[in-house]
Amino acid sequence: MSSPSSPQFQFYKPSPTPAIIGLIVLCSVGWLATVIFEPVREVASASLRVDSMTIPQLELWATLSYALFPLDFLNLFLEGLMIYFFGSDVARKLGDGKWIGVMLVATFVGGALGALSAFAFGGLVGGPAAALNACVAMYCWDVWQRRLSFFGLELTGKTMLTAFVVIDFVFALLAMNPTMFLVQIGGILVGLAASSGMWRPKILRRHFHYWRVKRNLKVVARTPEHDSKRRRKDGTWIN
Repeated sequence: MSSPSSPQFQFYKPSPTPAIIGLIVLCSVGWLATVIFEPVREVASASLRVDSMTIPQLELWATLSYALFPLDFLNLFLEGLMIYFFGSDVARKLGDGKWIGVMLVATFVGGALGALSAFAFGGLVGGPAAALNACVAMYCWDVWQRRLSFFGLELTGKTMLTAFVVIDFVFALLAMNPTMFLVQIGGILVGLAASSGMWRPKILRRHFHYWRVKRNLKVVARTPEHDSKRRRKDGTWIN
């Protein structure tokens, strides 16, 4: 009598596009250059990463160049790995051209928010954190209500994105570094806007119209039982 076959764990292996590979290679080269060549390390720390002097010295290019110079190997490895897993499907769906455009906007928005935060609170930012979080946001939006198995946990895209935001916030709180958190939030906002189309005025007006219709329907559907719950014992209404 044959024994029942046990279920096998299948490891998902995405197929990266040239743009994904190019970004990971550029970040790897940038990090290696700062490790091997001291002049590159000094220039990157002084002018190519986002820090408290980015705004006073008007180093606006740093709001883009910081993505190519991770702070350390762990930063490079984790962010590159997550871009590989979350960004490959997104880049294949959008096409490399559009994906690169979204990544540039996410990097700039995250870098601008990071520069403002670093000017106010201090901090140093390097690596493709904004691009990574934009990829995560776009991936989660595509599977917003779909149930997925994420390391054995049943999650929807909405729950997964919420978990990422909470994790980013906790790490920023532990490291006392709000600058990195704002960079990540900037990437998430750009990713959601790109996937949902909310950056287009026509779609914004449509969503606002749907929200008003839904609100009015809730008001019309209220029953006397609902209204009685808003009345106090003395007969006055609860605002």
